[in-house]
Amino acid sequence: IQEARGLGALVVAATAVGPVLAALNPAPTGPFAQLSSIVVAVRGVPADVVAQVCGEAPTSAACSLARLHQHPGPAMTVMAVLPCLLLLAAATGLRRGRRSAWWAAIILEATLLVVTVVFYALTLVDGAAVPLTPSVTDERPLLLLTQLVLPSLVPLTVALTVLVWGRGLFTVRDSPGAARRLTRRLCWWALAIALLFVTAGLLAAGQWSPSPDVGSLLADLPMRLVPFELRIGVPPHQIPTGPAARALFGWVGPLFWLGVGVLVALSYRHRGDPSSPGRDQAQAILTGTGGGAMAWMGLWDGNQYWFGPDGTSYVPYRVRHGIAVTTGDPVAPAAAMPVVLTQFAARCDQAGWVPCLYAASDPVRQICAAAGWGSVQIAQETVLDLTTLTFTGRRFQDVRTAINAGRRDGMRTEWLDYHTASWAIRQQIRAISEDWVAEQGLPEMGFTLGGLEQLDDPAVRCCVVRDPAGQVQAVASWLPFHRDGRLDGWTLDFMRRRPGGFKHSMELLIATSALDLKAQGYRVLSLSGTPLTRSTDPHSTDHARPDLSSADVSTAEPSMRALQRTLDLLATGLEPVYGFGSLQRFKAKFQPQFQ
Repeated sequence: IQEARGLGALVVAATAVGPVLAALNPAPTGPFAQLSSIVVAVRGVPADVVAQVCGEAPTSAACSLARLHQHPGPAMTVMAVLPCLLLLAAATGLRRGRRSAWWAAIILEATLLVVTVVFYALTLVDGAAVPLTPSVTDERPLLLLTQLVLPSLVPLTVALTVLVWGRGLFTVRDSPGAARRLTRRLCWWALAIALLFVTAGLLAAGQWSPSPDVGSLLADLPMRLVPFELRIGVPPHQIPTGPAARALFGWVGPLFWLGVGVLVALSYRHRGDPSSPGRDQAQAILTGTGGGAMAWMGLWDGNQYWFGPDGTSYVPYRVRHGIAVTTGDPVAPAAAMPVVLTQFAARCDQAGWVPCLYAASDPVRQICAAAGWGSVQIAQETVLDLTTLTFTGRRFQDVRTAINAGRRDGMRTEWLDYHTASWAIRQQIRAISEDWVAEQGLPEMGFTLGGLEQLDDPAVRCCVVRDPAGQVQAVASWLPFHRDGRLDGWTLDFMRRRPGGFKHSMELLIATSALDLKAQGYRVLSLSGTPLTRSTDPHSTDHARPDLSSADVSTAEPSMRALQRTLDLLATGLEPVYGFGSLQRFKAKFQPQFQ
């Protein structure tokens, strides 16, 4: 997702920067060369018009205004590239998945597309010379259409297509109050610009014709904030005649819009609110009531929430093809669980959905089985009891080997908040994650396996292994695990290792994290579920799937047995890609309890 968002932002940024770079080239070619003539170029008042106006009235305000606009300066050029600057600000938000940035980019790209079409349409109708690249001299309509119009539309059309096609990538809403904060800052910035324009204009009153007052300066300010070519034909209330007044006249607009672009871009640096409506209420219930090891995953983006009438329970779910798939157990007091399940099933029945409790624990499975529901085992959770955890004895030889090797090689583990970590650390973690994804041959799973987006959560703890040079060798994230109103433990989620790095980095990372969390008073550590694996011997290091003739499968309904066999075949097929079996064997080194 992060890479796709980055590519989408890059396409939008290219349509913003491309015309500017083409305009700087003395002999530009290609689509951006044509587009720069519309987006970037500023055409001043022709010399013959200036000569005519000033010949009739050399001391008039019209002559002064014509001379002022005969040779557009840098300030007017900056105002001309205003849409490009705003597109760059929108691209900053697109890289972070912001929905507001997506809307801004769509509007800006569509506006540029319409302006380009109108410009060429007027050119064709008027038959006027087109001030584009010098290589185009033939003004025949068909040649103009094929050599200029169509190439110019390509970048904008591509950008719009990418945005529309990838709209599902940009779903992160602004955090609560973000729009109000940004609006407040923009209002303060506009007030500051107005004060600057009026104050500086009055201080240089002798450099205007006629001499200005507060009212005339404020009345003229809005026209200073629009692009140069939109001002032609709208005479200002006073014309600058001195250097200070001319600088203020030309640069107040660019200064205002540069500030707007910076404020908008900075607003995207703050973490958005990727949640669905009701997430805050769900999180409050979770921290007060407690839930399973996977409960925090139910707060991730994409989930909807059904809340129990008593206000102490909820079910996170998402609807796909008429199936309401939950994320883990319902969050509810143990005594209320049967009622909550019945009410949620009734809610699904009313909506025409089939409820499916995904990754439910065994107590919930037993409640559902009593109501006639079928079930299959889709994963196996590995849990460590931190109250009795000590890596001693022959069973933990592999873990102790990793710890000793880490000490020998100077490796150290470090807890950090990914959201506030340094740029260098975040970039290393991002690079490790991208390398890991590239090696898999398939995209990240999502749903109940997080990535960088889920790592960027203040409630999530992150632990890294760093070598003596400070380079990150491995990273893991831990999701909070609440029980009976208290933070009781942590669940392993994001786990990545640098390819070709320290061999025992993951064993070292998990072992030291477990010991640190035990020392901090936590009682439970879940290494999360391993998909499509089952084990009957909790002490075995060979965690292959058991024979399908085992009691739990053979006594199930025929449809469930068929589904279980299908999952086993799927696990075998996916093993070379995702390595579920090898992951289970890795977790078995820590001698967990299997649930």
